[in-house]
Amino acid sequence: MQKVLENINSFIKKNEWCDFEIINLRGHLKIGGKTGFNEANEYDILITYKNVFFIQCLYEWKTEVKLYDKFFSIADENEQCLFNQKYEVIQGNTVFKIIGEYLDCPMYIIAENISVEFPLQVRYTRQCKVEGS
Repeated sequence: MQKVLENINSFIKKNEWCDFEIINLRGHLKIGGKTGFNEANEYDILITYKNVFFIQCLYEWKTEVKLYDKFFSIADENEQCLFNQKYEVIQGNTVFKIIGEYLDCPMYIIAENISVEFPLQVRYTRQCKVEGS
């Protein structure tokens, strides 16, 4: 999980900004992020929280890369205890924390796991191989 979060934060830091929005919520929560304007309006990053237990999150938010070092992380021990006491979190879930631009407080998602995809990088790599063949 920590490696996935590091990959997400590293990707965000490589860009000037990243806008996020919820794409789908059906047992799993899928969040899409865009770092620029492309004609096809495609996502640069897709983050999926698996088997979601709890969500305290905006539908869409922005990140300002210069403001923070970490945007997606695991909540600290005190935050996890608060959620466990208040919502009786089922064992095996993790309290994830999201920091958005100019928000008064973090957003939280409690889920079993997290994964990340970079769809435009995969498509770009395939295009280069086909054109270079």
